[in-house]
Amino acid sequence: MMLTTASAPIIDVVCATYNGVRHLSAFMESLRAQEDAAWRVWFRDDGSDDGTRELLREFASTDARVQVIEDHRGRLGVTHSFGALLQHVASSAAYVMCADQDDVWMPHKMRISMARMREAEERRPGPVLVHTDLRVVDGELCPVADSFWALTHLRPEPATVPRVVLQGLVTGATVLVNRALLERALPVPAEAVMHDWWLAAVAVSCGVVEAIHEPTVLYRQHGENVVGAARPAWEGAWHRLPQRVGTAITRRGAARRSIDETALQAGALDARVGPVMTAEDRRFVTAYSRIPTLGVFERKFSILRWRCRAEYGVLRNLGMVVRG
Repeated sequence: MMLTTASAPIIDVVCATYNGVRHLSAFMESLRAQEDAAWRVWFRDDGSDDGTRELLREFASTDARVQVIEDHRGRLGVTHSFGALLQHVASSAAYVMCADQDDVWMPHKMRISMARMREAEERRPGPVLVHTDLRVVDGELCPVADSFWALTHLRPEPATVPRVVLQGLVTGATVLVNRALLERALPVPAEAVMHDWWLAAVAVSCGVVEAIHEPTVLYRQHGENVVGAARPAWEGAWHRLPQRVGTAITRRGAARRSIDETALQAGALDARVGPVMTAEDRRFVTAYSRIPTLGVFERKFSILRWRCRAEYGVLRNLGMVVRG
């Protein structure tokens, strides 16, 4: 049963925590300051030893909108801790947002995300994922960059199956998803690289991904982020080409693992929603998912064919072929 207020459905917020006691109060304050929004927040702690669990219980004891899941499943890691949370709320949630424990939400985040969600659902019923830009800040919330997308040279559009399968274009702390997407995407498979990447891949395969070109989150960078904000590694001058090629060779193992991980995720995507993809998209996903099974020369050819894209530029594409 979906919970609603008199005017709008309740947004269920899911937040996986781990040793986050230092920043959680700031996140909660920003959640309580949301404009024109009704919400519940669900926390699952992944084995903290810094007082996080005690703080979460304190939140729950003073605010009925705060729920703490204690499933005794031990350490799951960030992707599958979020997966457990999403699975827990799926039966009753109309809309779900993901939250990071150390970020601060801007007051308009829920309001503008829900407005875009409703517009998208009116245009096309079915799975929808809405995401936004972020404002990058340091550990004390001092400004670093007005736009995460500009800082990292990330272009969120067009949101096509090949682009989303190859690159995580969506940042979890900005995501809003609807029930139709949850029904397709859950449970999060073991092959998922990150929960937000998986949600975006499913959404673009059988629904829509909507990007709001406005920051709604203060994205805190403090050296302990699972995924952080940095300028692209391939950015730089042509005279550094020999150095970059050398670095590409020495980092070959990590690059190969990254390619294989995204290929395995593509295989899970094919299994989950392949039959409802367009023929062209499924051809790409199926071919890309086979990369880990190929011999050296076939693998290089497949990386060149399926993973290299003009938008990445010559240096990045060369690095992928050399390392992959």
